[in-house]
Amino acid sequence: MQSKANTVTEYLKTVPPNRLDALLELRDLCLQTLKGYKEGMQYGMPSYSFHDQVKVAWNSQKDYISLYILTTAILDQFKTQLKNTDFGKSCIRYKKTADLDFTLIEKILLQVTDSHN
Repeated sequence: MQSKANTVTEYLKTVPPNRLDALLELRDLCLQTLKGYKEGMQYGMPSYSFHDQVKVAWNSQKDYISLYILTTAILDQFKTQLKNTDFGKSCIRYKKTADLDFTLIEKILLQVTDSHN
């Protein structure tokens, strides 16, 4: 679902209450890990851009939380660790908030930042 919110803070006011804590943790992790990235709302979802190019985004969909890692080569590096998770070319889908593995997500985000150094 695409949001019409102008900021991530506005967006978070619209998410289901049972997902809010997980999404706040995901946001904090992105802000802490993606140094030099700009947080914004692109494509109707919270996104993190480097030199005006979106590299990471996330969204609260109807049936899951999605995390987009838009450098597919990075996501490919973690396929074996994601084997029990529903994922596609650039999207990881978490059906339950408890499924979000923040330790693994941090490793993926660190790879995203390292790809620019």
